[in-house]
Amino acid sequence: MNVIRQNTIDETGRIVEKDRLTHDQSYRWNSGSSVNSRVRKEDLPPCLFGGVIRRIINWAVAARAKFPSLPILAGKFDFRHAFRRLHLAPETAVQSFTQLPDEQVAVMMLRLTFGGAPCPAEWGVMSEAICDLA
Repeated sequence: MNVIRQNTIDETGRIVEKDRLTHDQSYRWNSGSSVNSRVRKEDLPPCLFGGVIRRIINWAVAARAKFPSLPILAGKFDFRHAFRRLHLAPETAVQSFTQLPDEQVAVMMLRLTFGGAPCPAEWGVMSEAICDLA
């Protein structure tokens, strides 16, 4: 587990630094395996980002054709703390154990992590569904 510094934008549009907790699930401990090495990547859903942009463009073109003289209003919203909002199923969480040998502790993740191989694909499935329902 580690903390990295990254930039983000505040509500006024200024670039500000922010700390983000990361969890390196690729590190191979004494067992010789890592959480990410045990992931069957071929079984993950395809990671499709950006499908919503095509739907928005189609919507805007159709709206312009139907209402040529009216302004087209749309909004873009960010999912605050996105990975923290998507919890793992118990049988998946049990498979995400990581050891911290120096502390003699084992950590089990209960939600998506930055550093977990399946997490971007899982979030992609959820975010596409959210955008389709919005």
